[in-house]
Amino acid sequence: PKGKDVLSLTEAWYANILARRLGAPGLDDEALDDIAEKIAACQADGGGIAWFEGMKSSPVLTAAVLQRIYLMPEADVSPIDLEAAVKYLDNSWFEKSGRPIWCGGITLAQYLLTRAMYPWIPFERTSSKELRQFRKDVKAYLVPTGKRGMNGQILAKARRLRTLQLLTTLPYGDKLAKSWGISIQKKLRKSMDADIKSLLQYAVKHDGGGVYYPNAVMPWRGLLESELYAHSLICDLFTSVEANDEA
Repeated sequence: PKGKDVLSLTEAWYANILARRLGAPGLDDEALDDIAEKIAACQADGGGIAWFEGMKSSPVLTAAVLQRIYLMPEADVSPIDLEAAVKYLDNSWFEKSGRPIWCGGITLAQYLLTRAMYPWIPFERTSSKELRQFRKDVKAYLVPTGKRGMNGQILAKARRLRTLQLLTTLPYGDKLAKSWGISIQKKLRKSMDADIKSLLQYAVKHDGGGVYYPNAVMPWRGLLESELYAHSLICDLFTSVEANDEA
């Protein structure tokens, strides 16, 4: 790790897990366990993840850590209470006060993507005005009936497509979608196909071979987002699509 902050810790953790996956030794088990313990120390009583141990937890940091943990299923994450972290995100989203994005808050798109990675954790919300509005917003975002929007916003399209993929492929994904007010898988898959088609249309041939997406993040750059992150997400998306087609 380059630092003791939770992002540096999770970055090093994931890099070493990936190195092992590719055949390189990386850090030994004891060192990885030590990193996991340090990350767990950044988890506050409410389940959220903080920048450093003892600091107040943050929705955007919690989402970033949960997304990175999802990418390394072989890692020993037992020191971290994943269910508590996911429930913290649920509670944070439905708090009336909320948090602005510039102060560690997250958008609906970021919340849904992170939440869709953990569909086995129950989404426990009683009927309320906030829940009814949430379901309307989710439906308008995931399965729009009119214009799909996000013209030119590559990362936004990729994020929505990844959320749809998770809901339609992971165990309990359909159950989570139903708890969000979307009960027809056909609608989810139709929406997913439309986003795939749109992303393919935005691809540009590169002089060095292959394709890429100019300004995949700019000018809508947000916290913890980068061109590399966006292109990696798109590569994962199309790899998943190809695998599903072959199956």
